[in-house]
Amino acid sequence: MLFILGAGKRRARPCLYCDSSVKTLRRHLQTVHKNEPKVQAAMALSPKRQRVAFNLLRREGIKRCNFAQIGMREPDLHCERQLRGGSSAKAKDLLVCGNCSGFFHRKFFYKHKRNCQSKKDSLLSEATVPAIVLLTPTSVSEDFTNDVVSKFLQDKVGQFCSTDPTLLAFGQQLYYKLKAKQDKKTEVKRSVMCEMRRIGSLFFHFQDQLKQTTPSSETIELKDMLSRTHFQALATAVQKATTSDDSSRMKAGLKISLYYLLLKLAKFVRIKHLINENDTSAAEVEKFEQVLKLNYTFLFGDAIYTVNKNRETKLRRPEQLPPDDDLNLIRKYTLTRYDALLNDPYLHWTTTEYVELRNLADSRLTLFNARRGGEPARLTITNWRDAEQGVWLNSSRVLNMSPDEQALFRDMKIMFQTGKGNHFVPFLVPKDTVAALQKLCDPLTRLDCSVLASNHYLFPTVRSHEHVFGWHAVNVIAKSAGVVRPDLLTATGVRHYVSTKYAALDVPENQRTTFYKHMGHSANINATIYQAPLAEQEITHVGRVLQMIDRDQHTEQ
Repeated sequence: MLFILGAGKRRARPCLYCDSSVKTLRRHLQTVHKNEPKVQAAMALSPKRQRVAFNLLRREGIKRCNFAQIGMREPDLHCERQLRGGSSAKAKDLLVCGNCSGFFHRKFFYKHKRNCQSKKDSLLSEATVPAIVLLTPTSVSEDFTNDVVSKFLQDKVGQFCSTDPTLLAFGQQLYYKLKAKQDKKTEVKRSVMCEMRRIGSLFFHFQDQLKQTTPSSETIELKDMLSRTHFQALATAVQKATTSDDSSRMKAGLKISLYYLLLKLAKFVRIKHLINENDTSAAEVEKFEQVLKLNYTFLFGDAIYTVNKNRETKLRRPEQLPPDDDLNLIRKYTLTRYDALLNDPYLHWTTTEYVELRNLADSRLTLFNARRGGEPARLTITNWRDAEQGVWLNSSRVLNMSPDEQALFRDMKIMFQTGKGNHFVPFLVPKDTVAALQKLCDPLTRLDCSVLASNHYLFPTVRSHEHVFGWHAVNVIAKSAGVVRPDLLTATGVRHYVSTKYAALDVPENQRTTFYKHMGHSANINATIYQAPLAEQEITHVGRVLQMIDRDQHTEQ
């Protein structure tokens, strides 16, 4: 049964065939529009089916009326059921069902989700979008609206990101610039949404500051941030946006990112002005860019210093590396859970078991290969099938290798994917994880565990087309294993750990180059960023030499 208007204050409903809004919509349709084909077809049905048919006509009328409100600053939206005592509904409180196009208040949507006749099981929640998406300008493309705009949290910043024309156009350009990276679709969406929200949050700080310094009745727009006359207000807004709530800590990384975001936004707006032959406005934006660059050291110098200091002192200290005991503990836990999940013939596989195995396998590959968290998460079923079939290996060369080397090929498989900088990223799969990946790729298992058939990721999220968040998988397994310092057991922490351990080994230079390629960086980056200072070698080698020289000088005297 479809969702039916419940008890409460009845409000006039829009008619599908005319501009009237009446409280007794069914009677209006049966009398005024009785010659309409849809009305005649509904009246010919049984009483129960008539109710359903007229509810659908009412829903079409609501949709037609709401779509006419697109672009209005204060739209008068209708929905299936109003809150008691309410008049017009606010766009931020409404959801649109992607299957039946019905408009529902957030409070009542859960009931419609259970009863929608056109529901397509797991796809219903994905098709649902906030009604505020209707207010986006028509110049915004449909795919950008569905993938990005409809996903914003509908708070003050989210609503601004969903409706401001300049920010929407800027976000759409970022989206299409990155969209070519098809295997990074999830990261692209998150990156664009993050950058749009950062600009939106900065704008509200700027707006508050500008109202305090220059009270005016004029509406403050996003483009006002890109004016050199308002640069002092912008500088204050940057300081407030990058300071923690207790005003005791600066968010250095966020502050630096805002500088480059402002440059991107200014460049985008300037190009738009040039395209529209508005040379005066383009010149003003260009002068703002010059002012921003000239004030780079003054405004962002403290953030640069803090980031470099943390990298050289805090991040590279041995105490920031994951403890050996924690790494051993999570490895033992992972192998134990592998055995419990994969070797139990009576285990009934549900979403819970599948998610646990997915997190275990993703965490194991991330930590074993010392990879960035997002890289293993983006692996696809095709990547694994290629590894199973050994498409990257030359079997004749393997047969001519030594027995020890052949044993390595039996115990490990290798996958490749495109990574940072469009380089191939290798993944070595240990023998203990092969059975887990085979289970995760099994079509019947994925079907039983609510994984969409169209989801091609090796580590998918259930009931969606996306993949797992890499850091989340590692963190969940670390906490489940009971490690002492789960905050240190991250992908970045393990990369520091492996780089430090490797630096202490006596390895030929040509083999070191292969290791650096696997890690995805150069020898210089390994030494200056990831590798902790080797205090032991400094004391045992350099310290011994300096001590001998010092003693010789003392003897000569």
